[in-house]
Amino acid sequence: MVLFCLSMFFVEPLRVFAGEPVVLNVASTANPQFHVDDAGCVWLTDFLGENLFRLDPKGRVILSRVNPMNGGPGEFTKPRSFVTFPHSQSLLVVSQYGQTDRFDFSGTFQQQLFRFLPNAGVIAWDAQREWMLYVFGGNQVARLGPEQHNMLVVDREGNLIESWFLEPEKLAEDRVPAGVAFSVTVDANRTLYMSSGGYREVRVAKPGAASSQVWTLAAPRFYRAPPARRLPEHEWVNKKKVMAHYQSFTQLSKLAVVNGHYLLVCWRLHKPWSHCLDVYDLRDRRRVVANYRLPGELIGAVGARFFAWSTQGSDRLDVEERHLLHVFSLGLAP
Repeated sequence: MVLFCLSMFFVEPLRVFAGEPVVLNVASTANPQFHVDDAGCVWLTDFLGENLFRLDPKGRVILSRVNPMNGGPGEFTKPRSFVTFPHSQSLLVVSQYGQTDRFDFSGTFQQQLFRFLPNAGVIAWDAQREWMLYVFGGNQVARLGPEQHNMLVVDREGNLIESWFLEPEKLAEDRVPAGVAFSVTVDANRTLYMSSGGYREVRVAKPGAASSQVWTLAAPRFYRAPPARRLPEHEWVNKKKVMAHYQSFTQLSKLAVVNGHYLLVCWRLHKPWSHCLDVYDLRDRRRVVANYRLPGELIGAVGARFFAWSTQGSDRLDVEERHLLHVFSLGLAP
């Protein structure tokens, strides 16, 4: 009986396993956008979207596509999200204003699903890629349905499945603006987890719910709280002051779900580490991994694996900087 009771409270510890980093054989770009597909291939573009690359799991370029950005068919600017469909060998690119274009894996343009969605571009999708969720920031609403909704679920062909209005987050006037970071993910039960502004508060909402609950996460090591008040408006023109302002506090930069019920939380610490990772079991909201030092920004998760990226510097002027892909998995500690 004693052993049985003890087993009820004993939880096998999880740990993060790291693989060898992969050098991506493309020149370093500013503010890159990444996506890793089910085959372990990396899709990479810069912030403006001037070039689109696909690299194999060893970091070798297998697709290089120049994007003219003249507004023609299949041309996009400022990509925000990627979704890949392994069965149809197709890629969706969600770019500025929610424009959504579909390409095959050779980079050939196939179809434009949407041309203009106000302030859209942050999406989540289910593991089977049967549906995608568009999330509209602030008080912006989707105008594709009979109602003015800010949550829109579509299938892989762009057909509307359902939509609803979720009450926007209300930030106090003196708090830091919510534009620091915005991340959305969904678990196996289609529950939404949303973070904004770098705060520890995560909004949790069921599909179709008009309101959300707030889940306050544990603070990571070296956590620095956001300042009590916004940066004065007259100082926003000073780039140095803006950078110093955002680097003065810890930000929750990325959420992702791995294995259906583990929530990955990436913190941007700035110093003494650049990033760290916490892992929560969504079945009971326990933090099962705390303060795991990441080499760079979390990209996302595919199945049981998750990925981060960093930049490999060089002291030699004749050698370009390269991006590194870091592959991780969760498992039981030995």
